[in-house]
Amino acid sequence: MTHNIPRVLLRYGLGKRAWDVPCYIGWTHSRVKVDGTVVPCGTCQVSLGHLTERSFTEIWNGPGYRSLRKMLLSPDAPRYLGEKSFCEFCCYIEDNRRADRIYRWLRPFRRRKAPSLP
Repeated sequence: MTHNIPRVLLRYGLGKRAWDVPCYIGWTHSRVKVDGTVVPCGTCQVSLGHLTERSFTEIWNGPGYRSLRKMLLSPDAPRYLGEKSFCEFCCYIEDNRRADRIYRWLRPFRRRKAPSLP
């Protein structure tokens, strides 16, 4: 029998500081709602496409996801997402921390201005 107590304590301990670590969910996860709407994760309500209009591959590689990925790496990401997501107590914080240990070294090479969401 296993438990996830350390992970839950980490999530609740960080709370609003979850944005201290950039969000990499746009590269690793996607959620499809019952109506076919594709969103980056369960707490984010940014619609990136709809499966009745385009294939998942087209949505994943499309301009909406590309824009989201660029925006998520911006220091202003919480401001851009605003009311469209609930990132406190992020269930992907461990994954984001692991990815950030590697990708933080590439930050000096990225563009500084994040695009707006579709």
